[in-house]
Amino acid sequence: MVEETKTAESPEKGDTGGKEEKLFKQSEVDALLQKEVELRKVAERATTEHAKRFKEVEASRSEWQSEIQGLRQEMQIFAALQAEGRSPEEAEGLEPKEKGNLLAKFQLMQQQNEARRVGDKYRQRAEALGLTEADDDYWTIYSHVERGRLQAADAKLKRLEQAKAIQEVAAPEIRPKETEEERIERLAEEKARKIFEEAGVLVQDTGAPSGGAGKRWYTEEEIGDRAFYLANKANILQAYQEGRIKPTK
Repeated sequence: MVEETKTAESPEKGDTGGKEEKLFKQSEVDALLQKEVELRKVAERATTEHAKRFKEVEASRSEWQSEIQGLRQEMQIFAALQAEGRSPEEAEGLEPKEKGNLLAKFQLMQQQNEARRVGDKYRQRAEALGLTEADDDYWTIYSHVERGRLQAADAKLKRLEQAKAIQEVAAPEIRPKETEEERIERLAEEKARKIFEEAGVLVQDTGAPSGGAGKRWYTEEEIGDRAFYLANKANILQAYQEGRIKPTK
């Protein structure tokens, strides 16, 4: 006799809800359970295969990284040999200890190059501020950089840069420095003017000597304009001699 299995609780007696009760044969239940077991085995095999594949990939990746590291070290040894004036071909017969020494030397070379690059950057900033080796601030910054105190060096430079910016905004216009030739001319003119003043040949507010009649008159304000003076230098000197200079009112 075939045994039957119910899939849900039986409704109360006399109450079927208008639906027939679904029944499964025991053979159908066994088939479903067997299918579940098979699916679990498939999932386990897939998980195992995935784990195996993952290990293979990791092993391959580790091997690849090892090869890259080997090539990198080989290049570093070549660079260290060249720095000593030796041929890279010598790397083939080197003992492990000597290879280690060359790798250490390469690391030192890298550190020195980086320190030089950083030092150049701060030196350029200091020189942009007009600092030279004769300035205490220059050596203060240099000392900070040498000791690796870059934040202190940055802070010092920032203060100096801010001070320079404020000074440039607040400082009045500065005329170009007088050359030696211009200084000699100025002194000669001042001396001539003093002589003319003492001789009484410079024009006063009341008029001028008769020797200046019909000629161009100049004012002290005009002569004070250097461009105007240079353009009319000969005439102005002649006017000095003839007393055709009017004082600025």
